[in-house]
Amino acid sequence: SSSPYTILGVTKGMSFDEIKIIYLRKRKEFHPDTLISKGLPEELLERAKERFIEIQEAYETIKKINLQ
Repeated sequence: SSSPYTILGVTKGMSFDEIKIIYLRKRKEFHPDTLISKGLPEELLERAKERFIEIQEAYETIKKINLQ
């Protein structure tokens, strides 16, 4: 499976602050409420929800790594 860095589209060399900014941007982009308001079809919403969860989990993983 993809690394959390790949999922977020960031690199290990980036500061955690930079990663957080990108994460928040992606989180907003894939947020179910954002997508529903755009009127996306159901099958796309399902995929986007999975992506949203992936983004959440990737961020949490990177956060743990950075807090060590």
